Amino acid sequence: AFSPPTELTLTQRNAIDAIVNASITASKTPGCIISITGPEGYYSKAYGNTLGRPKRPLTTADHFRMGSVTKTFTGTAFWLTLDKGLLSLDDTLETYVPGVPNGSSITMAHLLSMRSGVYDFTYNTGFLLKFITMPASPYSQEQCIDLIKSGAPQFAPGTANKYVNSNAILIAAVVEAATGRRLRDIFAEDIWAPLGMTETAWPSIMTTPLPATGSAKLNPELFGAAGCLTSTVGDLTKWAVAL
Repeated sequence: AFSPPTELTLTQRNAIDAIVNASITASKTPGCIISITGPEGYYSKAYGNTLGRPKRPLTTADHFRMGSVTKTFTGTAFWLTLDKGLLSLDDTLETYVPGVPNGSSITMAHLLSMRSGVYDFTYNTGFLLKFITMPASPYSQEQCIDLIKSGAPQFAPGTANKYVNSNAILIAAVVEAATGRRLRDIFAEDIWAPLGMTETAWPSIMTTPLPATGSAKLNPELFGAAGCLTSTVGDLTKWAVAL
């Protein structure tokens, strides 16, 4: 369990406030929420306003889309599954997700280290059009995988490194195949519940849970295990300490 230590000194807090406020002004960002924890103490604060209208001051209780921080949970779900003896780093992708180009030579280690060379579905023209023009339209993990299968590999497994969302989508499918459980259930039951992360979710709705930093609509399944989760700064601090 995460127990916040003593708050940072007033001098430290004032220095942090100055840095954040200057950054908000320079970048013309509506607002920012921070959380700092370490040997010298703890500090969490919200600055500026929410997105959209009506605007209001941000608070540290506001929920937001965490984007690619989602991948840290997906990776951890893999390691939990490996610890149970249900997976190996040397297992090939073809064993769990047949049909991906080079799948018989792509290992779990390649996927986890972004060295698989698989096609990046987020650069598919059809996907980009859907994301830009219809972000709330229906989508699924299976559709993401179909796009991955349809594209040419970017390089031979293990020969290069490239950050690609497809790796996380495939890891999710592997973990679900190996465990017989949905990845979102593994997150909720095996990670969030033990850590007391009550404000973190794999949302089933198009908007971020309230209170929220904004009201934009987005189907969470567009990015799934690569970027769909929502949380608060308090919950993510618990996660950072535990991780």
